[in-house]
Amino acid sequence: MLLYFGYLFANRESCAQQAFKDAIIIPIGDNLARKEGKLTAAIKLQYIEDISLITTQLSKNECTFSHVLNKAARDIKAFLQWANILFILFILLLASLFAFRMMDSLSASEKVLKVTIIELNDANKELEHFLT
Repeated sequence: MLLYFGYLFANRESCAQQAFKDAIIIPIGDNLARKEGKLTAAIKLQYIEDISLITTQLSKNECTFSHVLNKAARDIKAFLQWANILFILFILLLASLFAFRMMDSLSASEKVLKVTIIELNDANKELEHFLT
């Protein structure tokens, strides 16, 4: 079960990395800083289109990343629920074993006590017989 849990994390990490692997990175700020003078309308329009493209791709990547994290959270929650159930069952098993062991000890103690009572009754009868 722990191996499954480790696989789950490793698998989610690779999916998250893959989601952002295809991100478009264009150094728009660097290009703007290097430009001297005023920007023409065509250059401004080009930058706006580039930013729009980046925003669109980023939105897709955010959505993919969100789905990956949601899936990982659901898988971890399911794992923790099963682990919780197993630990509860284990605790109930231990409590049952303890109760049965105590009942066996009480039963054995009762048998010893009955034998002791019988021996004491026999000893009392002998003392009464001796005194009378």
